[in-house]
Amino acid sequence: EAKNKWQKWQKEKFQEEIRRQEKYFRTLVEYSSDVTVILDKQGRFKYVSRSVKNILGYKSKELIGKSFLSFVHQGEANIAKKGFINNISIPGLGKYHLWKIKHQNGSFKTMEIFSNNMLDNPIINGLVLNAKDVTETKKFESEMKISYDILSRVGSLVVVCNKEGEMTYISSSVKKILGFTPKELLGHKWWTQSFVSREDSEAALKRTMEFIADPNSKTTVYERKIRTKNNDYRWMLWEHSIGIDGSIIGVGQDVTELKRTGEQLKDAVKDLNMFLYKSSHDLKGPLASIMGVINYSQLDKSMN
Repeated sequence: EAKNKWQKWQKEKFQEEIRRQEKYFRTLVEYSSDVTVILDKQGRFKYVSRSVKNILGYKSKELIGKSFLSFVHQGEANIAKKGFINNISIPGLGKYHLWKIKHQNGSFKTMEIFSNNMLDNPIINGLVLNAKDVTETKKFESEMKISYDILSRVGSLVVVCNKEGEMTYISSSVKKILGFTPKELLGHKWWTQSFVSREDSEAALKRTMEFIADPNSKTTVYERKIRTKNNDYRWMLWEHSIGIDGSIIGVGQDVTELKRTGEQLKDAVKDLNMFLYKSSHDLKGPLASIMGVINYSQLDKSMN
C-alpha cells in the first residue's frame, strides 16, 4: 500500500511538472513578438497565438477554422498554395517563405514564415508556422536599394560596412571606378583592401573607430586616395553616416580628374609666375638703357 501511495504521488508530481512546463511554454508562445499557428491538412487554423492581435489585428478565436491561404495576398496565392502542399508532404522543417499576409484593417504585412510539419505528432497533429513581421525591415531594404541604385547610376560608389568594418554591400559602380567586382571586396575590411599605404589604412581604421564610438556621429566628409585593382589610385570625396542598424554607410565621389585639373592649374600658375619673374629680370637691362637715353635727352634739351 505504501508503495502504491508513493507511485501515485510520483505520478501526480510528474503530471504537475508537465502542466507547469506546458503553461510556461504556452506563455512564451502567447506573448512572443512572433505569431505561432498550427494548421490542419486542409490549411485551416487549429491554433493561433494571442500575439496575432498585436501584429495582424485579429483575435485568435476569430481565425480558428478559417483557411490560412485566404489571408495571403492575391498576387502570391498560387506560390503560397504550392508552398503549403510541399510543406505538408515532407515531415520536419520546411522551406523559408516570405509572404504578404492580410491585416484586419485591410492592409498587408510582409511576414517571414518558417514551417515545421508535425502531422505525425499525435499531440500537435498539424503544420506549425512561426511568422515574424518584417514589413519595416523589407521597406527599409527596398528604399536603401533604390537609393544605392540611384547613386550608382550617377557614378557614386556606395559602401556599407558593419561595426567591424567588414563590407556588407558595395555598389556595382566599384568596377568602373576601382576595377574590383563587388564579390572581390564583400566580407573584407574596407581599410585593408582599399587604401594606398599602411599609414592611410591605419588612419582610416582610427577614423572609423572614432566615428562608431561617438554616439553623436551623423556625417563626416573627407578626401582620401583609394587603391585600384591595378595598384593605381583614385581620389575619392567621401561622406560617411551611421545607418539605423548601426552600420556605416559611405558614399564616395571620384574627384581624381578635378584634383588633376587643380594640380595642372597650380602648375600653370607657378609657370606663369616664373615666366613673369624671368621676364621682368631679363627686361631690367634694356629698360635701364632706355630710361638712361630718355633722361639724357631730357637733360640735353634743358641745357639747350
